[in-house]
Amino acid sequence: MGSHIINITLKILKYLKSWGLVIGKDPGQVLSNAVILFPVFSDRLFCGLTGILTVKGNIRVEEKDMAGNLRNIPQFA
Repeated sequence: MGSHIINITLKILKYLKSWGLVIGKDPGQVLSNAVILFPVFSDRLFCGLTGILTVKGNIRVEEKDMAGNLRNIPQFA
């Protein structure tokens, strides 16, 4: 039982070591798997927990196609 708890603890610590800790950066400029303390957004001002901590996981987001979005806007005459 004791060795099982130690193995689980070691797995958790190994997983946590794969995450980076970053202070005062834009989340868009940070690689995945990062905990960002005091994130910097040039166009937003946060208060509360969102202004102190941001977590960026390993999720791949497709880049936005701005021209495609403009073509999909309905035209009103």
